[in-house]
Formats: sequence, structure tokens, C-alpha cells
Amino acid sequence: MFAAHQLGAAAAAYGAGLTRSVMLSYTPALYAAGAACLVAPAVVLVAIRGHAQSSRPKPVRA
Repeated sequence: MFAAHQLGAAAAAYGAGLTRSVMLSYTPALYAAGAACLVAPAVVLVAIRGHAQSSRPKPVRA
């Protein structure tokens, strides 16, 4: 998890610098970062929901 965080930070920094060099503005990088912040909680909720359903024991008929 820590390595993924570091790789994501490196990719974001590189992408922001590339955006600044090509488009002369950080605005697209800001919008991309905002979109990532909106998508991340949805990914976590889906992952948690999938994990919770798979870890529940199946009911047994009496």
C-alpha cells in the first residue's frame, strides 16, 4: 500500500509537470486530481462491499 501511494504521488507530480510544460497551465492537472478524489471513495466502497459479501458465511438449512 505504501509503495502504491509513492508511485501515485510520483505519477501525479510528473503529470502535473508535463501538463505545465505542454499546456502552460496547471489547471488540467488540478481537474484530474479533483476527479481522482471523487473516484477514490467510490472504489473503496465497492471494494468494501465486495469483501463484506464474500466473507459472510452462507446460511445452512435446518
